[in-house]
Amino acid sequence: MIGFVGGFSLGGGLGRPRRTGLRSGAGSARCVIAVDKGTKSDPYSIAVLKGDGAGPKVAEMTQSVLEALEQYADLYFKFDEVEFGGDGKELLLPKESVAACRASDAVLRAPQGLSREGENSAHVQLREEFELFAQLRPVTVYPQLLDLSSFKNSHVEGVDLMLVREVSGGALTGEDLKSLNENADFGETRMHYSRDQVERISNVALQVAEARSGNVVNVDKAYALHVSAFWRNALHAHFAKQTEGRNDITLSDLFLDDFCREVIFRPKDFDVIVTSNLFGDFIAEILAGLGGPLRVSPSTWISRDGLHVCGPADIYNSTAYPDGKGSPIVNPIAMIRSACMMLRYALDEPAASDIIQKSLMKTLEEYVTPDMVPSNGQSVVSAEAFTSNLVSSMEYMYQYEMVCDPTLCGE
Repeated sequence: MIGFVGGFSLGGGLGRPRRTGLRSGAGSARCVIAVDKGTKSDPYSIAVLKGDGAGPKVAEMTQSVLEALEQYADLYFKFDEVEFGGDGKELLLPKESVAACRASDAVLRAPQGLSREGENSAHVQLREEFELFAQLRPVTVYPQLLDLSSFKNSHVEGVDLMLVREVSGGALTGEDLKSLNENADFGETRMHYSRDQVERISNVALQVAEARSGNVVNVDKAYALHVSAFWRNALHAHFAKQTEGRNDITLSDLFLDDFCREVIFRPKDFDVIVTSNLFGDFIAEILAGLGGPLRVSPSTWISRDGLHVCGPADIYNSTAYPDGKGSPIVNPIAMIRSACMMLRYALDEPAASDIIQKSLMKTLEEYVTPDMVPSNGQSVVSAEAFTSNLVSSMEYMYQYEMVCDPTLCGE
């Protein structure tokens, strides 16, 4: 299984043979199609981890969007829906679900967990089972949702960032998930990285940068932590080796506290941000806050063998967060955006991803879901109706609109 960014591999394998097909119609939407996968005879195999709470519903809605995409992009999918999470089941990640993921071309993961209490979670088990080591988390402030931001429109309009976070090492490796003895007189958390781990995330950041502006900012605490100083040295050494003789890639550094201030003051000056596990956990929430309080951010996690696990960046149901009240909120936007990331990064189908992404933006011009505050006169509709309108927007985009260059406008 190989993950791709742009035209190159995140999984370390060779790129697949490609051909370009022009879809005819009233519009001129272009779709790039893989010769050997995604056809009727050999569809993409997608494992769908249904989750719990609102998870199964948003997974179903997202699957319906991908099924509708088939007629507009000449891409075909075979879905394997498997269990993931609680809802009274004994195992959070059954062995049948693991097998389905291993046999798939990519994984779609719905939210799971009504709270963050307890010693383990389905996502932690997933991370350990598949040795997930990198998280890509884009931060795009949609024009249709500008008024939901706490910042002036002019300050966040056009913000387009990509956080590349290492998630296998550092201080959030799962070692501290066991309950602390209440009578303990001493507490300790280890924060450690190997050169191999740093070089691996360096490769991901480099490849993401090559598909974007080429500007990478490393965020660390090198002046205060030995492990962070090691991180910086190893990262720079590997970048220098990989980019020798090139001037299209730049790597600069900011300390964590400085970055948190600067990204609020001037968010449009940043593009690709690479950081360690613990720092990335903090930074992700700061970046997401640029666009407002909505939990609609997508993400993809990458395994050592290139498998992508794509799902909402907020891995739990809404009830697990401080602002969550009552029943889990059913909002398919984060899951649908994650499907776009799956198409773009895991399957190397950027034009197909772009059809959904542009259709989502068109839908947001007219409709929002009940948990969203309409800011531009949009109608409030159910999550199911929102998804149906998105599918209708896909038909409109296909018939009448030029789809933009997928190398320039995709998250």
